Amino acid sequence: MAPGSGDGSIGPDLCATHGSVVTFSRMKLTAHCKRGHEFTAENTRVETDRKGRVQRRCLACAAQTARSRRAKNKKPRSPVLVPVRDSWEKRANRRGINECWLWTGKLHTTGYGCLVRNGKRLYAHRLSLEFHSETFDESLFVLHRCDVRQCVNPHHLFQGTHTDNMRDAADKGRLGGVLRSRTHCRRGHEYSPENTYIVPPDGSRRCRACARHCRREQKARVANGSVR
Repeated sequence: MAPGSGDGSIGPDLCATHGSVVTFSRMKLTAHCKRGHEFTAENTRVETDRKGRVQRRCLACAAQTARSRRAKNKKPRSPVLVPVRDSWEKRANRRGINECWLWTGKLHTTGYGCLVRNGKRLYAHRLSLEFHSETFDESLFVLHRCDVRQCVNPHHLFQGTHTDNMRDAADKGRLGGVLRSRTHCRRGHEYSPENTYIVPPDGSRRCRACARHCRREQKARVANGSVR
């Protein structure tokens, strides 16, 4: 549609598609849209709104709006995940065999190095032993000979059971802070490796027998209806 006078007056205009006269009521026939595009025959579309009012639309503005919406609705590309071994090698500060290889990446609140893959936390010292040991067992703990939690040197690591882990922690004096010297809990149960578990991140001790006793009491209260 070619604009009429283009001087801002209100009046009839000729539709380039149908050759009919269109009257633009209550609208100034400006030569350009609000973004500065000229209302030429190739860049203009005539539309009628729900109330029957005839309006001009700038095709350049419509195309720009469509591009903006497509860009906004476009799903972001999934990040390319670097293989776990490559990520580990990048963050492991390799030194001599007898020296600690301190982890330079993210640290967990317990002080151990870690990586995150697909929402799952992977501990760096466990990965180290998994990468360098042919007899790695997923069901066992990974312990530090050097007692440095950031260390990922496979020569400073070995595997053991929960009992081995508790015994190693007790031998190195890491059980319980100021209560470390106590040999029994408040109910008289011995802090043996089989009856003790460690609560991170402070390394405090908990009695397994007391935990079982508390669970039995809780179940009894629920059965009696005293706890809902």
